[in-house]
This record gives sequence, C-alpha cells and structure tokens, in this order.
Amino acid sequence: MTKLRCTERNGKSSERKIELEKIEKMSYSRWSTSKFYTYWHSSSVYDRGDEIFMCHTDIQRYYGFTYTECTKFIDQITTIKGKLNEVTDDKDAKELQGYMRQFIEDVDTQYKDNK
Repeated sequence: MTKLRCTERNGKSSERKIELEKIEKMSYSRWSTSKFYTYWHSSSVYDRGDEIFMCHTDIQRYYGFTYTECTKFIDQITTIKGKLNEVTDDKDAKELQGYMRQFIEDVDTQYKDNK
C-alpha cells in the first residue's frame, strides 16, 4: 500500500492510500549508470514462468527473456554472452545477472502475494 498526499479542488490537503499493480519501480537499470536498460515488461500472463524481463542494449535493439530463461541465465555466464552480442565480457554478464536476479525476486514476491 502506498500513501499519496493530494490537494483537493477546494484547496484542502488529504492523504489517500492506493495499491500499485505489479511493481513500484520502473526499471532495474538505466543507461545513465549502465550499458543496459532493463525492466519487468508488464503483460497479461497467468504463470510466473511467462513473465518477461526486457533488456535494451540501445534504442533499437532489445531482448525479452521469460522468467524461466532468466532462472537458467543467472548461473551460466556463457549462456548470456551467447544470447546477447553486446555482452562483451564477464563484467557485463555478471551485471546483467544481477538485474535478472532482482527480476526473479520481484516475480517470486508477486506470485507469492497472489496465492
């Protein structure tokens, strides 16, 4: 639950509680601090294995991986390097694995809360 402070039309200040869908953060990484822009793609799926992790390596090039694929990638650096040509070394692969771990954790939390 998130609280928002609102100003009514009559000028009075009030507090409202709202529930946010899926996750509250916009991305796992941004280009200002990384060579990747990564986020949980919002889509209508019914199984955690089908949730999508998006990875943009530039404006026109992006990759989408399912939760199931990400669970395999977080233990295999060579698999990530084979899937994304822009991952040039182990440092890049480990960085991306960290974002995938955050995604997996968020998906697990979302599906645990919905049971």
